[in-house]
Amino acid sequence: MGTTVANVANASGNVTATSDGTLLEAGGRVVFRTDCPPNYDGIPDPVQHMSTTAAISTTATVRLTPTGTYRKARISWVNNGASGSAKLNVAANCGNDVEGLVASQSAKQRDAQMTMGDALLIVSPTPITSLNFSSDGAITADTHRLLVTFGA
Repeated sequence: MGTTVANVANASGNVTATSDGTLLEAGGRVVFRTDCPPNYDGIPDPVQHMSTTAAISTTATVRLTPTGTYRKARISWVNNGASGSAKLNVAANCGNDVEGLVASQSAKQRDAQMTMGDALLIVSPTPITSLNFSSDGAITADTHRLLVTFGA
């Protein structure tokens, strides 16, 4: 439940930030990056793009499951009329939607949290089999767009 994706909360060793916002583990492995524009994150082809505008909340999760084997996921959350202060919770590699909702709503189990308008890159030491998303409040369908690019 959310433990296979390295991030600031569960990275091993010391984590340092570079001047461009990249966080590095000891040994130089990229752990987590915010402000991650397309084509700047090192995701080479092949990639898989997925998006959704489905409703999302504290009790309704959105699950995206890539069909290939990927270890990176670039996530951006675009505002289309929803609350600009909303928080998106991300949990990777959960067994099902129920597990994904629980993990994403738990500060100790989620892999990342972002604000409407943010973009981030998740790098996993194991393949990303799924990403579950929930929010800190009700986001109506079609008032946001969640975009994910999975890559090697």
